[in-house]
Amino acid sequence: EKYSDFDIEEAREFSEGNIVPFLEHSHGRALHSWRGHSGMIRAMAVVREEYVASLSITSGCGYPDQMILWSLEEAGVPLFRKDLYDYYQSNLFKRKLSRLADVDGIGIEGNELLLSDKNGDRIVSATLYDEGDDGPVIEINGYASLGTKYYEDEGFHGRMAVSDKYVSVAMEIDPTAWIFRIIGNSSHKNLDRRDGNERDFRADYDHSDGSMESLHQKRAGREMAAGKVIFPLFGGNSPPRKKRKPGVFDFGGDEKEDGFGSGGPITLAMRGRHIIGGFSNGSLVKLLLPDTFAETKPSLNANDRSSCGSLPSDEWHIPILESEDE
Repeated sequence: EKYSDFDIEEAREFSEGNIVPFLEHSHGRALHSWRGHSGMIRAMAVVREEYVASLSITSGCGYPDQMILWSLEEAGVPLFRKDLYDYYQSNLFKRKLSRLADVDGIGIEGNELLLSDKNGDRIVSATLYDEGDDGPVIEINGYASLGTKYYEDEGFHGRMAVSDKYVSVAMEIDPTAWIFRIIGNSSHKNLDRRDGNERDFRADYDHSDGSMESLHQKRAGREMAAGKVIFPLFGGNSPPRKKRKPGVFDFGGDEKEDGFGSGGPITLAMRGRHIIGGFSNGSLVKLLLPDTFAETKPSLNANDRSSCGSLPSDEWHIPILESEDE
């Protein structure tokens, strides 16, 4: 949707928004928030110092809701909106308008975007087109899974870290962090270019496990990676596991549901050759990447060329750390 008739003054009077700009030299004057999203913002990033791209999620189910492209020259003015959820659709199963699921990071280089999706189990390529009468618009190019999840209902904590031209993606159920160059993925042969409501692809489902992807498609993103690192489980400091007492309706389920997860990183940081994983037991591990990943133009500003941020993929569930009973 285009915003040809957007009135920023009217929007300010209507309600408070959920993006607040911070200016270094505001001198105490009030800064108006940006009105546009109706849900909580999950991820955002600066595009070429011209735009801000932000993605929000719906309340309740937490599905992707909207992606909005904002102008930085006219702060607070939305230029383009991509609706990802239809609140007015009477059929609940048809409300999702995109295959995007749980986005936990956006990386940007030039006009190309790379999103971490499905809690870090899938990457999504998108492109910003800002030339011609129809620009600027953001178009999704396709999806590529990493195959970290064996079942759909596992692994609900993923993260993306960005540094210069690269992103790293990881999730809680596996110690592997996959590293991708942001640019150059839009035309890759491994992208699955189907998009829309997943129920539209029922005929394509692999009925052996209920997935819409073949085994090759489930791991197609791995061939697109520039590299990977494998962290030690729990940062090499595995916590003592507590066995829980079986309940009345417990038929041999997991006996180690103690809040620590499976030992993969639950948060990531990346800066040039340095990649750091944070784990549910409080451990931190730093690994050093090859010279290939060194920054092209080192800067004293830690946020330079890494201007993005996102919420954890499971922000309402934080692992509870418990001390041993003495």
